[in-house]
Amino acid sequence: MTVNADHTPADAVRENEVAATCTTVGSYDEVVYCSVCKAEISRTQKTIEKIAHTPAAAVEENRVEATCTAAGSYDEVVYCSVCKAEISR
Repeated sequence: MTVNADHTPADAVRENEVAATCTTVGSYDEVVYCSVCKAEISRTQKTIEKIAHTPAAAVEENRVEATCTAAGSYDEVVYCSVCKAEISR
């Protein structure tokens, strides 16, 4: 970060924040203003990593009914409630 000697930097603030999701990274600008004159001293774009999937309730798929000679079965599947990606089977 380059600081002009004529300015007194205040604490950095976040601006233009775009939230991360389970499918895309997010971002924000880290901005430092002068605590005296409020001029912008620096601006750096930062990345926010993707967040974890949000599990929805488990659903049954591929059900095979039991018969008198064979056991039945099904897959218990959990999908992400945001992007619909399969999380577990």
